[in-house]
Amino acid sequence: MQKHCLKNMLTSGVALIVLVGWSSIASAQWTLLANAFPSGFASTCLLLTDGTVICHEYNTNRWHRLKPDINGSYQNGSWDVPGFTVADMPNGNDPTIGCVNCPYHPLYFASAVLPDGRVVVIGGEYNNLVPL
Repeated sequence: MQKHCLKNMLTSGVALIVLVGWSSIASAQWTLLANAFPSGFASTCLLLTDGTVICHEYNTNRWHRLKPDINGSYQNGSWDVPGFTVADMPNGNDPTIGCVNCPYHPLYFASAVLPDGRVVVIGGEYNNLVPL
């Protein structure tokens, strides 16, 4: 009898946990921005420590900054002028392929926001759509 009661309590407890867990599932949705991305399309976006967002423009060395509006809304935020507030990524040299002052247009790269607010971009599977 005691085993049966314990089994029922365990079954009821598991069912309760599943129901509570299921009811708290978030249902997020994407919302279009009021101001479209300035040019091309964004490939990688990063949230900076000052609350702004920077997005890399696909197959270029340019980043664009999205500032939220005065109410903190990114949806109604504004984009800056490229190269004005976020510097373009510099050209590089790669002697293994005979490249001097080559444009750096990475695709599928590693990136991170450092604690002091700087951004680091490393590597890339492609540069200017050429496999590396």
